[in-house]
Amino acid sequence: MRTVVLAVAVAIVGACLFVSWAKADVGGATAAAGLRSVTTCEQGDCQSRDLRDVDKIDRTGEVEGALATYALGFAALAMLIAALILRGGPMITSMRAIFALPCAAALAATIAFASRLSHVSWMHLTWAPYAAALACAAGAIAILWRDQHRVG
Repeated sequence: MRTVVLAVAVAIVGACLFVSWAKADVGGATAAAGLRSVTTCEQGDCQSRDLRDVDKIDRTGEVEGALATYALGFAALAMLIAALILRGGPMITSMRAIFALPCAAALAATIAFASRLSHVSWMHLTWAPYAAALACAAGAIAILWRDQHRVG
């Protein structure tokens, strides 16, 4: 069961790396903010800009987005490796903690970046930051969870 939870969490985190985290519709123009850039479209003309060019997202916000990208990537990799190891048998507690650490870091980075995006008054968050946070938390719990009938 834990391997299924981890596989689903990896898939969700992987999807969240490539979708927009915030969107806006302003007078016929649309904007979508991802982890690394913002795409604005007006009457079919779409342009991609850096995050730091958006109101209330400065260089610090751009760094938070980059850190969230890397943290989510490492968390997905850690969950994938943990799922493969757990499929073969029990895992010792110190290994569980090592594999759960990237999930916790990704959770913190996701919350920090989503908080930054939520302060942009004309944008609203999409499903991606919520799904990424829940997937990281579920992944960490699935890794740390210890079966009562297994030794390890």
